[in-house]
Amino acid sequence: LSDKRNLLLKSYLFGLIVYLGLFQVIIITNMLTVNNFFQVCTIFSYVSVALALLGTIIAGVRKLWKREACAVTEKQCSDRRQMLENSILWIVFGVILVFQMIQTVRLTYPDGDDAYYVGVATYGVNVPQMYSRVPYTGEYTEFDTRHCLAPFPYVISFLSRMSKISASTIAHSILPVLFILLAYGIYYLIAKEVCKEKREVSLFMLLISLLLLFGNYSVYSMETFLMTRIRQGKASLGSFALPLGFYLLLLMAKSMEGKKKDRVLHYILLGCNGLVAALFTTMGNFIYPCMVMLGSLCICFGKKDWKKIFPLALSCAPSALMAVLYLIIR
Repeated sequence: LSDKRNLLLKSYLFGLIVYLGLFQVIIITNMLTVNNFFQVCTIFSYVSVALALLGTIIAGVRKLWKREACAVTEKQCSDRRQMLENSILWIVFGVILVFQMIQTVRLTYPDGDDAYYVGVATYGVNVPQMYSRVPYTGEYTEFDTRHCLAPFPYVISFLSRMSKISASTIAHSILPVLFILLAYGIYYLIAKEVCKEKREVSLFMLLISLLLLFGNYSVYSMETFLMTRIRQGKASLGSFALPLGFYLLLLMAKSMEGKKKDRVLHYILLGCNGLVAALFTTMGNFIYPCMVMLGSLCICFGKKDWKKIFPLALSCAPSALMAVLYLIIR
């Protein structure tokens, strides 16, 4: 990306969706052929190492050969009072964030969906045949065609097998903290795009944290999903994949008249994020493309450039492919 602001956070988020998108491709391919999760773990572990080495090499080459500064220096606040207000807002936000991460682990509770997700993840650690057992009883059953194209529980299984930490610990104590941090990271990037001043960014983040803190007006609200059920697919879709897709559309709108390589990268990231949405839940195959196409229409209408609608629509191809595959196997 030509915009070097928040490069570390962008690299982690964009790398994560490529990482999870590759996991979706590998596990679905294996599931519909040999159906051996242990083989998936072996293949994806090598892929993980290869991606890590590739990222390290690319970062090293850019550091050695690129002479200009990597970060854009921002104008410092001249007003001490404004700087103090901004610092106070960030401190209050940080306290609320730490409190939320502690509470999401301390007050974790099982529900109906949790019994399914953690049940599948737990037997996935020890049983190579995917979706071959009833997660509630452990009995063998026919191949589960309803949930097989959204194998998010097997991400937990993979992490459990590689780390030797139990699947329930990862699902209840590790993933919630990580995904909450990632969700706030996405909101921060969105704030940097839509806010003009530093104080507006900190105020935006504080308001978001307060909305999430007091949003438990229903067990189905987005705030409740993020704080208590983010380890589950539908909650991860609403808390991670959709906001990240919205941010990518913002970047796409800004880069319409910029460098072509940035636009191509945004198309690829939108497609990878569609695979991640499908990984989380089958609803992602329909909700995410609708959001992307609606956002694309708004961008093309605002820029009065309807030629860009075709590559934007093409970025929904992975989601469309997963949706067609779901209709076929069902």
